[in-house]
Amino acid sequence: MDPAVLFILPGSVTLFFFFRLMLYWRAVDRFVSALHRDHHDLWIALGKPCGWQWSAPGKIGIPSSMFSFRWNWLRQDPDWLSRTPELRDAFSGLRQGFREWNLRAMPITIVMWGFFFLLVYYLQPA
Repeated sequence: MDPAVLFILPGSVTLFFFFRLMLYWRAVDRFVSALHRDHHDLWIALGKPCGWQWSAPGKIGIPSSMFSFRWNWLRQDPDWLSRTPELRDAFSGLRQGFREWNLRAMPITIVMWGFFFLLVYYLQPA
């Protein structure tokens, strides 16, 4: 069997999750931008985060300063979210995107590629 045929499944899964990741990072950009625009004091208290492609005017975006989730935010809302009720739905979407990427997409992608390489290895002529 030609290994190129086997490439279709892990390749398409990877592209699908990559597309979903880009949507997630765009949502992070919109959230951080709205936080900066509408709740500047909270944005400062969170460490002046920048997004994937968005950064505050006059600020150079540094990837380590991206808005990041804390693991306890996956189970409960952070305290500061009660001060920003209009961002609650957006935060919920970010939480769901974080879960999808870290708890579903990455493990599935790693397992798919692992099986692909194992199949290619065992299907090679001796």
